[in-house]
Amino acid sequence: MTTTINASTSSGLVVTPDNSGTIQLQSNGVTKATVSSAGFSYPGAVLQIVNNLYTTATSTSSTSFVTTGHTGSITPSSSSNKIMVFINGGTGWNGNAVNKNSFFTIYRNGSNVASDALYVTYCNAYASNSITIAYLDSPASTSSVTYTVYFKTESGGTINYVSQPSGVSAVVPASMTLMEIAG
Repeated sequence: MTTTINASTSSGLVVTPDNSGTIQLQSNGVTKATVSSAGFSYPGAVLQIVNNLYTTATSTSSTSFVTTGHTGSITPSSSSNKIMVFINGGTGWNGNAVNKNSFFTIYRNGSNVASDALYVTYCNAYASNSITIAYLDSPASTSSVTYTVYFKTESGGTINYVSQPSGVSAVVPASMTLMEIAG
């Protein structure tokens, strides 16, 4: 339970006490902010941010989603909170992959969070592109949640993640930013 302070248009100020150590501030029964041992939060507030860079070049010619190896983990403080996932990175085609698509998605704890690709990029042979994915997830958990970037190709080509096309030695790091958003 939670101590509630509710500014009601029908009853005025109503205080419902308890000994939980958490206070909810409400307006007409709708929670607007919470004060707890974790701090002050309100719906939509960013509670924590986890960020990483990934520099290991990975490639595939699979037409089914496979992992890039790029992962990040975050532990939500409430099961009603959401996780905003941002991915920024580079990709490049090798070989004769003329006019082909590559597909990217995000898996949460080993399961695809989307029914298909969250990002599609179209390339010619030996071309490179940048990718940007923004996805708001509702893991409904207070356990550690791991997000992983997966990718696949159209048949007839090999796609790189975190590297340019073959013959170009540049590595283009990818970043993953996970933000816990108060529910």
